[in-house]
Amino acid sequence: SAVVPGKNRHSAPVRKWLDDVVIGLGFCPWASPADEADGIRVVTSKSTTSREVFEDLIQEARGLWAEFLPQSQAGQTNQTKGMAKTTLLVCPNVKAWNRDFRYFHSFYTW
Repeated sequence: SAVVPGKNRHSAPVRKWLDDVVIGLGFCPWASPADEADGIRVVTSKSTTSREVFEDLIQEARGLWAEFLPQSQAGQTNQTKGMAKTTLLVCPNVKAWNRDFRYFHSFYTW
């Protein structure tokens, strides 16, 4: 896997931004409840191309679904504490994205 879980020099600033800006200033009404339930994962991708990052996104989505599905099938609708509800994927190694935002923009708008 190209995804590195846990705190590191790339994920820590993103987590701080999430806490200070998104949650702290109330920009997203779902972020605070998800965070209080330990439901937000901030992970770093080691991928260097947009194709590889896409594969990382698929892997993260499958992981979220795998955690959710057993709860859903058991009829539980409330999130279990510690069960990831969303993932922020930090991608510091895609050089084109670091050089020019338009490359990143084309990745997420296609």
